[in-house]
This record gives sequence, C-alpha cells and structure tokens, in this order.
Amino acid sequence: MPFPLLSCKVCEQLYRDPIRLGCTHLICRACALEKSFRQCPSCGTDVTLSSCEIEALLPDESTRALVQRYEQAPRSLASLLAESDSEEDEEDDEEWAPDEDLSKIEDALFLGSADAAMNKSGCHAQGITHILAIGAETSRYWPSCFHYKKIAAHDEEEEPLIVHLDECVEFISHAHKQGGRVLVHCMAGCSRSPTVVIAFLMRVRKMQLHQALAHVTAARPIVDPNSGFLQQLALYEEMGCNLRGDTPAHQRYERYVKLHTRRTRSGVYDTEIWDEVNLEEEQQHSSPATAIRTRSKRDEPPAEAQSDTLLKKARAQ
Repeated sequence: MPFPLLSCKVCEQLYRDPIRLGCTHLICRACALEKSFRQCPSCGTDVTLSSCEIEALLPDESTRALVQRYEQAPRSLASLLAESDSEEDEEDDEEWAPDEDLSKIEDALFLGSADAAMNKSGCHAQGITHILAIGAETSRYWPSCFHYKKIAAHDEEEEPLIVHLDECVEFISHAHKQGGRVLVHCMAGCSRSPTVVIAFLMRVRKMQLHQALAHVTAARPIVDPNSGFLQQLALYEEMGCNLRGDTPAHQRYERYVKLHTRRTRSGVYDTEIWDEVNLEEEQQHSSPATAIRTRSKRDEPPAEAQSDTLLKKARAQ
C-alpha cells in the first residue's frame, strides 16, 4: 500500500512515494536517486541500504551488486547506476569485435562476412583479387582494388538464391582461370555466402551436397544455411548442378521459380512453398480426387525435416 502524503526530509516537498531510511526517517524517491545516502538528512545517522530498500528504489534492476557496492562505499544511487551502466558498455565493447576472419575453403577460395570484405589490408594479405558479395545490403567496398560481383539476395527461406547459383559458380571459376583468389561473403558469412560456396564445390569439385556442407562447416563452424537454401541446394544437386536442362528435376525447378514469382506478386505466403510445389506435382500426375492434400501448420514440413537431416549428417563427418 502506498505511503500517504508526507514531507520529504531533503526537498521538503510533499511526495506520495517516499523511501524509508534505516533510521525510520523518510525521503522521496527523486531525492533518493540524486542525493547522497551516506547520512540521514534529518538525524545524521549513518545509513546503509538493505536490498529491500534498493529494490524499492529500482524494482526492475538487479540489486545484489548495487547493495554490495553501496555498503563498500556509500554514495548516491544515481552514481551507482551510472558506474554500472559504464561497466556494462565496456563489457559490450569487449565482447563485440568485427568478424574479419577469412575462412579458407581451398587455396584460392575464401568465405567470410561483410567485416572481412571491408578489411582491405586483410584481403590483400590473402591475395584476394575478386569479391562475390551475396546480399542486398552488401556494398562494393573497394571497387578500385577488387573485381566485384553482387547478388542482391536476402537471408530468407523464400529467397530463390538457386536462380543465381550458376552465375556465381561461373564468376568464381573465371577468377580462378585468371589466377585470381576469391572471397565470397554476405553479412555474417553464415547462410547466403556458404550456400554459394557449397554450390561451387558441388559443381566444380564434384562433391555431394552433404560432403560440401561438411567441408565448408569444418572451415567455418558458424556456417548454417537456412532450410530454404538447403532445399534449393538439394534440387540443384538433382539437376546435376546446372540450371539448364529438361529433366524432372529441372521441371520441378521451373515450377518453383514460377510459384515464387506468383507468390511475390500476390504477397500471399500462407503455405510452405515446397508444399505448394509438391501439390502441383501431384495435381499433374493424379486425378483431382486424389490430389487434394491438407497439412496443419503445426506439422513440420518435409523441407525442414530434410534440411535438419542434411545439417546433422554434415556435422557428424
């Protein structure tokens, strides 16, 4: 229950929510945060705050450390809070550091983040000549120093990164033929750029998807392509790592691209895109009576289940 209207012993103003000191005198909350608590302003008694009294002042803050600091060196709570905030900021600065690591996939191919791409001296130290930037938010940071190609793709499961895989692989291969060294990056070097590097290993180095994923993950442990990209890589593998062709896998790819375009234009994303692809396939090969299929949104779609299996298989190697 709140205190009745009382007069603060510091500002002598009426206040509805005073704080009771250890000597039983009262002080208003605003003064408690601004003034020194070394002695009571009424009787001069040394004041030591209890955890309950600190918590009354700062109900949303962690109180134990503040109480210990006050008992060691009594001072205003405002100065205690300022000191605590300053130390938290310093800890945040220490914990955060730019990810400038260029993860070596092979002799002339590196994987990294946007921080790595911005580190011109680091790129020069590794002999980088070509940079493949995957991301709408990426930039050509040093256009006079490196050969660039940018793919404006978002890290979303619905993003059709597969349509760019051939041109990305060709960019890397062309750079290698010229004796160049390539950095592939997105923002974090975690999902989009690893997807492209995996596609390169599948097509040029003839690796299977799970082998390429394991190889890239071993070189850069934070690699974690989203489930949509993994499904696209699986389809890319079915197509023989070539977007041009007339196999059932290529027909599935065309349905996927057309469906994605239709969904983008309509703005309707109420079902998993791979479920819709599967449904269209069933409708083409079945009668209308057997083509109807429903799926609860709480059920795990096959796409995600297969993606999880790929990741587990790669990390087990």
